[in-house]
Amino acid sequence: VVSIWWEFDWDKGEQELLNWLELYPNESWLSHTYAMLLITLKRDEEAMEQAEIGLDLDPLHPLALGRYAIVAANNGENEKAIEKAEKALSYAPKHGVALFALTHAYLNKGDYLTALNYMTLGNDFDEETRRLILDIHDEKGYNKAALKFAEEIEKASRSAALELAVG
Repeated sequence: VVSIWWEFDWDKGEQELLNWLELYPNESWLSHTYAMLLITLKRDEEAMEQAEIGLDLDPLHPLALGRYAIVAANNGENEKAIEKAEKALSYAPKHGVALFALTHAYLNKGDYLTALNYMTLGNDFDEETRRLILDIHDEKGYNKAALKFAEEIEKASRSAALELAVG
């Protein structure tokens, strides 16, 4: 994980994950972590295979469900992504990975209001800030609401690149 997400040495990280998967083939976390790397590498079919393995190994775990949903949304399988992410939320309300997957799936579908709803839930905005962003969407459209979302993330000193890019 360090090789992949901190060093950005994806070749090294992939080899390490493959080594761990050989040692622990029944470890769900390894399979869905590998799936996340594979979507980064644009190897979408392999990512779906790994996500399915991870979910088969631990079908009730919110992280396995959420990561599966991210891979499905990445592959344009939005209904499948929504189903799995909602199931994850039924076990772990406000689970960040599931909320991110729902955001991604609804953005893919062009349902920007629903995407913003999940996006704001996933960032622990207070209800007043959430309502403001959603009202801006209703009055001025998605782009203005997304800008307000980015401003609020930055104001909270949580300007993670991923959050800003999705917004």
